[in-house]
Amino acid sequence: MVSMIKEIDCDFLVIGSGAGGAVAFRELAMAGKDVLLIEEGDNWEEGDFDAPVSELTQKLYRDGGVTPFLGKPAIGFGEGVALGGSTVINGGLLWRTPEWILDEWQKRGIEGYTMNHLSPYFDEIERSLNVSNELEIDGYDIDSQIINQSAIDLGWKSVRVPRATRNCSRKNQCGAGCPSGAKQSVDKTYIKSGIDYGGRLLTGIRVINLNKKNCKIKSVVAKNLKISEKILFKCKTVFLAAGAINTPLLLKKSGLSAIAGSQLQFHLNLKVFAKFPNKINAHKGTIFTRQIQEFEKEGLLIMGTNYSPSYIATALEHLDNEQFNKYFNMYENSAMYTPMIKPEGTARIIPFFGSKIIKHQLHPVHDLNKMRKALDVTSRLLFNAGAEVVILPLANSPIVMSYSQALSVINQTNISQYKLLSVHAMSSCGMGVDSYSVCDTDGKVKGTDNLYICDASVLPSNIGESPQGTIMAFSHTIVNHYLNTE
Repeated sequence: MVSMIKEIDCDFLVIGSGAGGAVAFRELAMAGKDVLLIEEGDNWEEGDFDAPVSELTQKLYRDGGVTPFLGKPAIGFGEGVALGGSTVINGGLLWRTPEWILDEWQKRGIEGYTMNHLSPYFDEIERSLNVSNELEIDGYDIDSQIINQSAIDLGWKSVRVPRATRNCSRKNQCGAGCPSGAKQSVDKTYIKSGIDYGGRLLTGIRVINLNKKNCKIKSVVAKNLKISEKILFKCKTVFLAAGAINTPLLLKKSGLSAIAGSQLQFHLNLKVFAKFPNKINAHKGTIFTRQIQEFEKEGLLIMGTNYSPSYIATALEHLDNEQFNKYFNMYENSAMYTPMIKPEGTARIIPFFGSKIIKHQLHPVHDLNKMRKALDVTSRLLFNAGAEVVILPLANSPIVMSYSQALSVINQTNISQYKLLSVHAMSSCGMGVDSYSVCDTDGKVKGTDNLYICDASVLPSNIGESPQGTIMAFSHTIVNHYLNTE
């Protein structure tokens, strides 16, 4: 039995320590504010990431690695639970928001978020996280070099990727924490700076409810997971950054928004295995150094992905035992690639007996066509690169050995065959000027005077790209506008 035994006072409470919450924490601390950051997960050090990937996944991800999005087909969603949030378990990719996306938002009345507004914040983020284009290392990253050359041959756009790293040592484990310390996740950068400026931090704290009175959040009820006690945080202003799933869930459970979480947007990842005639040793590399952006405005990007026995097993798990063993043992000649799709479908978050249900609804025609095209162009890219075998992420699908065979298989697929994953969710509490928006364009939750959202959930729509840079730039904007107008 847990009883209320502790009260903690602060002027500013930041809930969640991912990309958005870390920015809010640092900026408020730098402004000399009394700010407390609370995080459900633990603080991880470099030496903690030497365990097997399967063990790390259980500990670093919510729900042990996969939060299911129910629907046809089911989608596995991965979200980090640690100090630093998902920046601890992502690839360190730091893209600036595509300008055409920002232009779309401005046309919808969302002012203050053009590239002119955001550029100074992107500059600051890139300085703080040591962002630069990832260059290939001689003898490494051959999986990325292969598709880059194939894209050049096909006349497709291929770009180097900007990453928040310092001297990446190619441990090839980005998705389960960086054992070398090269990745500049926000716990090492923004949160560390916030503490240096006098900010306070508590980990192992799960928020249960936000208490509102007369349009103001008066207190926040939470549970200390380490010693099983309840805490009442009394605060003047709250910056909520619990993530695209848990932020709307908290709003709904607290009775603060009926529409929060009704339009969760996300990306779809497909894992494609390719076997080549020569050894490419894809395990000797990083997540990827090149991205194919030829089809970006259609909502499709193609790239390599981390490669290790644990990761390859997930790509081959739908094969029978004989096929699995055959291709698993071709480890040195193989690699894995990810086409990432921006679907039209959305998901809905439903509180359920203290937990949640997430239901998605993909468009049965348009999203199926997007998935077919993703496998089509990825197969073309890989066979053009010299692949001998491609294994598609499709249930009951033959292994294909030519682009024409792949195309024949892909064109006959139905949506339930696809094996889908997602690691990017956003826009579940999107800002806007209409009645369907949870927040105004300052990030303030409608119907409240002192509650602001500054994580992925506040983005107006799906950006089609890894959203960390956009989340951080929006958080900078929201917090600094607050500081300039308080």
